[in-house]
Amino acid sequence: AAGVGAEPLRPVLARYTILDLKSGSATAAARLAYRNGGKPALRVEGNAKLLNLLVNEADTGDRFVSWKALEAENVALTVSPNRLTVKEIRIPEPGAKIVVAKDGSVNTTQVLKRRLDSQARAQPGEPPSARFPVRIARVRFQQAALGFSDHSPALPFAPRANPPPRALLGRSVAPAPRSRPAPH
Repeated sequence: AAGVGAEPLRPVLARYTILDLKSGSATAAARLAYRNGGKPALRVEGNAKLLNLLVNEADTGDRFVSWKALEAENVALTVSPNRLTVKEIRIPEPGAKIVVAKDGSVNTTQVLKRRLDSQARAQPGEPPSARFPVRIARVRFQQAALGFSDHSPALPFAPRANPPPRALLGRSVAPAPRSRPAPH
């Protein structure tokens, strides 16, 4: 598919978050394989892109996250067995805003809607095979822009930093001996 608008995802995002999907489009090139017989199986392999994404905070209209492109390479989605693997995700020119409020809460944790305990719990007797494992081998960000503000009260301490060692002696991955800083 080429140039499919991301707008159909707006209700899905609104169901779980207090975010507003403003723009974005998706493209994909994939191969589909379906096996019918015994236990049906589905496999989709290919590459996908989510372009020019902009997601704002619904209450303020401020940008929450954006990117020029999210490029997923070597994506493999299988159903029966359930699994999603991605070799690499590249995100050139991402942007985000992180705000620490006066009460110490962080906006990134406040965007998820609270679910009732009964919704959050797994169904009784749900087998582990009902889960959908996801494995992403690598995620790369390029030329990221991050807005950060901290409105929490100043903490009543002063950190003390020692100069870093110029070299490490006796490097090892064995439990002993451990690496130690070189004398100045």
